[in-house]
Amino acid sequence: MSSPAPAFAATSVESAPSPVTAGVMPTPQTNGTIFTVEIVGDTAYAGGMFTTARPAGVAPGGAGEVARHNLLAFDLDTGDLLPWSPEVSNSHTVTTAPGSFCRELSPLEWTCDTVFQLESSPDGSRLYAAGDFDRVDGQWRSRLARFDTATGELDPDFAPAPPAGYAGCRSPARPSTSAARSTPSTAPRGNGWRR
Repeated sequence: MSSPAPAFAATSVESAPSPVTAGVMPTPQTNGTIFTVEIVGDTAYAGGMFTTARPAGVAPGGAGEVARHNLLAFDLDTGDLLPWSPEVSNSHTVTTAPGSFCRELSPLEWTCDTVFQLESSPDGSRLYAAGDFDRVDGQWRSRLARFDTATGELDPDFAPAPPAGYAGCRSPARPSTSAARSTPSTAPRGNGWRR
């Protein structure tokens, strides 16, 4: 009596798909983590948790390393860092470890200013950033900021109010850029946000 054929027959090496890789593209490296990338035209915007960026292949601390606080932009064709460098920060600090998305400033002090989401407006003229920050370039922007993609400037007229009971980096609610980008004149209302 013969045994039944296996449910899955072994495949030969010749029939296995061949690996595919992306083309070589030098992109900036950071000293932290990039959580989000948004492409507008020939510019790639990246957000995350980092304090420096450097050209591809450059060792940490090497030539070309520059300060970038959780946001950066680079040329999509060349991979070169662009001068856009908003200062994203949080004026609140905590004295107990709040989690892996916050930076340790000293052994008993952390700040939470990570950028979690970037999204452009439908026409590409604006870039929205959402995260744990409460300041951008020294101006109050509680968890949500909007930039003009032509100039790179922070939009002075866009400063939605924080959710009721906002607790800085301890607050569990994370804002979404979706509501803001759908109608640029409207502030997001989800997660407790109000106009």
